[in-house]
Amino acid sequence: MYLLIGAGDPLARLAAWCKRSRPTCVVTLASSLQSEDNLDGCDVVALPQAMLVDDLPTPSRHPNLIVVLNAEPIDTDNVVADLSSRWPGVPIIGPEPEGETGVADPLRPEDLLLSAAKDRVRAQERHTGASVLDAHFAGLAEGSSVAIFCHDNPDPDALASALAVQRLVERRGLTGRIYHGGLIEHHQNRAMVQLLGIETTRLIMGWEIADVLAAADAVVAVDFHQPGANNVL
Repeated sequence: MYLLIGAGDPLARLAAWCKRSRPTCVVTLASSLQSEDNLDGCDVVALPQAMLVDDLPTPSRHPNLIVVLNAEPIDTDNVVADLSSRWPGVPIIGPEPEGETGVADPLRPEDLLLSAAKDRVRAQERHTGASVLDAHFAGLAEGSSVAIFCHDNPDPDALASALAVQRLVERRGLTGRIYHGGLIEHHQNRAMVQLLGIETTRLIMGWEIADVLAAADAVVAVDFHQPGANNVL
């Protein structure tokens, strides 16, 4: 379980992200909660005022990680020491107050700015990549054939990516077919294919692959980048 401590907008946003991967408990001041804060699915300890660490209500689970965005909900001058005393051995991420030590991963304001900037750059790269691909499809004649290759034994990542590319292709008035080597064996992967109606073609022989490549006006590889490494290309 993640134990998040603090008050203000960043806490709610971090909680919304953390709860996707692990149960999350939020300790905050009731006065800082806003109606738009999306804390559904989190254990929320809303304190009427700052409290001593030892007096905090016990979370439903033992924390695996403690993140302190700010110490407003905690009535102490030694937040790291007090948290470490109550939950020995649990890593703590957060700002390291002057004169204190023990934070496993000290968090500085410039770290937050850098992390946010990196996230924005990655988001822009994803958007740019999709735009470049769409622009390439726009340059193909209507009805052109696009061969979409997954890696061998495609997993949900590969299948979902291939389906997204196929939809993009069809939106441009093109024909897209999904190919792969190996088998779709796992029952969850087969269920995904059936529920979403993903039509795939398994290629085995070298001449089959050569025929597909010769007939295609464009070839797209999804979820792999090196031909021959776990894929029929």
